[in-house]
Amino acid sequence: MKPPKRHHYLPQFYLNGFAHDQHFFVYDREDNEYRKQTPKNTAVEKDFYTLTDDSGQKNTSIETIIAKIESRAKPVIDKLDSAETITFEERVVLSHFIALFIGRTPEYDATFKSLQDQLMRKANKVQFHSIERTQAVLDNYKATNPDKDTMSAEELFEFVQKDEYNIEFGRANTIDAMLEIAESLTKYFCQMNWVVYHSPRQTSFVTTDSPFIIFPPADRPKDTFFRGVGILTPGANKIIPLTQTTTLIMLDRGQSTVHKDLGRRFVRAINLNLASQCFRFVIGRDETLLKDLVSKTKIDQTKWKSGLIVG
Repeated sequence: MKPPKRHHYLPQFYLNGFAHDQHFFVYDREDNEYRKQTPKNTAVEKDFYTLTDDSGQKNTSIETIIAKIESRAKPVIDKLDSAETITFEERVVLSHFIALFIGRTPEYDATFKSLQDQLMRKANKVQFHSIERTQAVLDNYKATNPDKDTMSAEELFEFVQKDEYNIEFGRANTIDAMLEIAESLTKYFCQMNWVVYHSPRQTSFVTTDSPFIIFPPADRPKDTFFRGVGILTPGANKIIPLTQTTTLIMLDRGQSTVHKDLGRRFVRAINLNLASQCFRFVIGRDETLLKDLVSKTKIDQTKWKSGLIVG
């Protein structure tokens, strides 16, 4: 049996939870269009978790690991969606699934590569901070590589300082970081108080291609509302929609899991926050709802950019 080449960064079973009659609507921020799609053909990329070694041999073991985590998480989400009680072991299973969500998406891949790019450029500018220093580096290189042609010190210095070049990064580092972060965050998530919110009739939650979001504490000053807020910030809400009728919010340290009904106004507030922080796709049961969210958030007028900036 050949390993699958189509890798879903949002699991099909998860996407099914936002569908109606096996379809839903997708807003594509990049192409600025709305499409009716199926879970099978949404949030999928070829060989997204495949690693290729120097000989060209492909390793698909990561996709197998992810599939096992997904299969264990599905019944836990089903229980929460039905307002049932879960065990601590099931809480750990879902924590691992959610922690993996953070690093498995194209948004994380783009963020991680943006951070690598910024660090590499700053390191290059330090390495080649003057023409004299650049000449010294070239002299050392030529001493061990006498047959290699190089730029002049002036050309290389100008090339680095102008920043007019591209840096290509592979997926290996990103995937390693994804797995490490998932293991680390699982320990934190399963030791937080959980509130499972259920939407009223005639309303629904949306999801996105970056469905895990953090909402700052209510007492944050407006001018620094989102700045410096992370998973362990006291009072921060960690939000992830589980299905079109259920959203999980993780609070501060604890181990309680409670179910609550949520009013329409708060369902809308969660949807607006999810849509505003999407990478490319917003996914929901109703096209009318998506159009309203896009209109309110104005994500059709902006492009995604990484929130991580190296100072």
